[in-house]
Amino acid sequence: MRARWIGAVAFALLFGFALVLVRGKPVLASDQGVYLSVAARILDGDHLYAQTIENKDPLFFYTYAAALWIGGWRGPFLLDGLWFALAAMGFALFMRELRAPRSAVIASFFVYPLALSSGWYLAGESMLGALAVAPFAPWLWLRGRYAASGVVLAVVLLLKLNLVGVAAAPIAAMAIVGDPSGRRMGALSRAVAGLVVSLAAVALVMGLRGELRPYLELVNYNVYYSSALLPEEGFFARARDHLDVVVTYFDTGRWQLPAVVLVLAAACVAAVYVARKADRSRIRLLAPSAALTTIAALAALALTAYWFHHVQALAYPAALIAATLLSAVAIRWGPRAGTIAGAVCVLSVLWVSLHSADRQGMSTAWTASGGSVSSDALEQARTQYFPEATRVTYMAFGGNSENAHAVFISKRFDLVCRWFHLYPYSPDDQLDETTDCSRREAPMLILVTLGFWDSRTGASWRGFVSNARHLLHSNYERVVSRYPGFEVWKRKDA
Repeated sequence: MRARWIGAVAFALLFGFALVLVRGKPVLASDQGVYLSVAARILDGDHLYAQTIENKDPLFFYTYAAALWIGGWRGPFLLDGLWFALAAMGFALFMRELRAPRSAVIASFFVYPLALSSGWYLAGESMLGALAVAPFAPWLWLRGRYAASGVVLAVVLLLKLNLVGVAAAPIAAMAIVGDPSGRRMGALSRAVAGLVVSLAAVALVMGLRGELRPYLELVNYNVYYSSALLPEEGFFARARDHLDVVVTYFDTGRWQLPAVVLVLAAACVAAVYVARKADRSRIRLLAPSAALTTIAALAALALTAYWFHHVQALAYPAALIAATLLSAVAIRWGPRAGTIAGAVCVLSVLWVSLHSADRQGMSTAWTASGGSVSSDALEQARTQYFPEATRVTYMAFGGNSENAHAVFISKRFDLVCRWFHLYPYSPDDQLDETTDCSRREAPMLILVTLGFWDSRTGASWRGFVSNARHLLHSNYERVVSRYPGFEVWKRKDA
């Protein structure tokens, strides 16, 4: 038995890392570059949120930092291979504990990670970890480990706060439809206790490190950010705009949207059939879990979706729907039909996953040498003007175009203003804090990243850029310029 489990884990890891190598593309630009810089600053001793900041949740950044420490700049992208492996094992264990047909269990092992790596997948983004861990919560619940299932929900919350409802949905469905005895409240109370105790322990550690209060302020900012880019006013109008991201994703060809409608209709029929045939077996809990998880995922998207990779939240309910269909086939027509249906399902999801035209085959970025124009510019300024300094203070003006600068610079650099990436929609308090910090700390070097001087809308943003321009031209001199628009300014009296 032990050898079987070791083999399953080894195969899951092999499958997961193969998926990330084929489907993933490590990049230093955009949001992933910002994540890498935050992780690098954590490794250099900065406290998360208090001294370096981005609007993702704490466990996401600490796993990113651990992967960066172990595997270099490619490590956080290779970490996705571990997430895929956990997704495969967790979902298969969940189906096994539901007493799903063997063919559905085996197919689920492949379907869920393949669904996660479909066209909505971007390597190094923030949703995958939470979605990979999520199936362990209902698995532990079914095994009677209620407190442990609450701990898993805490892990999901600390990886991606807005997905905790998606992770909790199967447990809610099982609590509603499942055990009719009085043990239901006892199970729920133990799960809540596991969740609360875990969060309290993390809050204590973050509080001692000075990270808790700025993180709670960041959660408030994320509520603001969820509607900051939308022109519409009113809750329902904004929800419609968020859900348009989902509709646009599936409505990109002649067959995608009709196929989704057809699969959902078939799943409804399969759910009714399984419920009637399963009687009091655990498998009857699968369809309600799929339904409630779908609703929870759509609710999360209606509140937060901006970009196509946010639609990855639907991978979890999609895998549950597939398992419902496969279970119905196996129950109705027997194991052989279930095996054939499972194979067809896996091959279909594999085809969809590999069909993305921009990521067919292994990306050459996996073998490219690491480096960043922005970090090269900073290092050039340091070696030219401060070669003997043990501490070189710096800050950055710009957005998510800083290209993972903190990963490749010397540990002598000390970031003195935590917001090194700001945007026209950034609230006034963040812009004012950064302006005040630049004057108070008077860093020795200031990095200006690509596009900072571009004309953009918003009176607050234009005022922020004007203040930055006045500071630089009054107290600094530009000492390095790098294509296509990176600059390093040195304080004149440094």
